[in-house]
Formats: sequence, C-alpha cells, structure tokens
Amino acid sequence: MHRPGGVHRRGFCIYEVLEQEEEKVKMRITDVKVRQTENCGNMKANADVTFDNEITVKEMKVMNGANGYFVAMPSRKGNDGKYRDLVYIEKEETKKNVSAQVLEAYRKLLNRQ
Repeated sequence: MHRPGGVHRRGFCIYEVLEQEEEKVKMRITDVKVRQTENCGNMKANADVTFDNEITVKEMKVMNGANGYFVAMPSRKGNDGKYRDLVYIEKEETKKNVSAQVLEAYRKLLNRQ
C-alpha cells in the first residue's frame, strides 16, 4: 500500500513523524544469541541480535581475520559473484556497540566450553 507523502529509501517507505525525529530514540540491544560453527574456515560463529525486543537481525558472522576477530553483517552473493551486505548499520557508534556485544557473547561461549 502506498500512502501519499511517503519517502522511499532503500526499499522501505518512511513517513515523517516530526515528534519522533526530535527525540532521537536510540535502539537498545536486548538479546544476543551466538552459535559456534565448525569447519567453516575463518567464520567462527553465527549471531542473532535483537533490538528493543522487536527486531532481530539473523546470521551475523563472527570472523577471524588478519587483524583479529570482527563481526560481519548478513550478506548474499550477487549474480556477479560479489557478496553484498543485507543489513547496513549507518552510525559508527552503533556498529561498534553491536560488534562489541556480539564478540563478548562469543568469548563467553568459548569460556563455557
């Protein structure tokens, strides 16, 4: 359904809600679930992250790279063979917070074993 006055951005229809824009409400991470993977090369675990008990991003990846562990967003391989993120976190502060919480959950998982 299309409503007049909507703004289309990256496939979603966003409507102006001036009161909410002024408040700048931050999303909170309310749950992180990590599952260790086996025999997957540099990928060490998958993680599902829930925001405000309402939105869950599934299949984030804990990777072991040349500079240590990092969190990769869910991605899909395109027809050209390149991988593209399905989720993109706009703010660097939020990206760091998500990564820190996922990596902490992964460390706790390793310590339990």
